Amino acid sequence: MIYRQALRFVTDYQNNDIYYGAKYETHNLKRGPNQIELLKRYAEKEQQLLTVVSMMINDKQ
Repeated sequence: MIYRQALRFVTDYQNNDIYYGAKYETHNLKRGPNQIELLKRYAEKEQQLLTVVSMMINDKQ
């Protein structure tokens, strides 16, 4: 989902910001790489996130 969002921001920039709009000229162009950085950080924490989700599921049972 995060990767897809990155592509959407860059695509919107290429299409003159008609979908998301922009506060300044390169706003969506900068949003794309920011989403890629977010994805990298999630990937680094994947095991921790899975552990937390597993604990939450087990608590509800």
